[in-house]
Amino acid sequence: MEDIVFVKYWHPEFNSYCGRPYTYKTELPLKVGSKVIAPTRSDPRQRAIVTMTHLSPAVIDKKWEKDVKFITETDTEV
Repeated sequence: MEDIVFVKYWHPEFNSYCGRPYTYKTELPLKVGSKVIAPTRSDPRQRAIVTMTHLSPAVIDKKWEKDVKFITETDTEV
């Protein structure tokens, strides 16, 4: 079952997950705090952390719905 989640990206310069939330779709059984690989245009291996799950499809603006990327992998890096 497809889920919509928010993530925040890892910023090594701050040694933290921070910034605004980004919207992704996934079929993985994720929960808040799950560390994932969230592909972006500039980094297909962007590390991120899940901040919200089970979001309504209404959070996705119809103008960019086709551009929402999928999370297919958890982050196993320590």
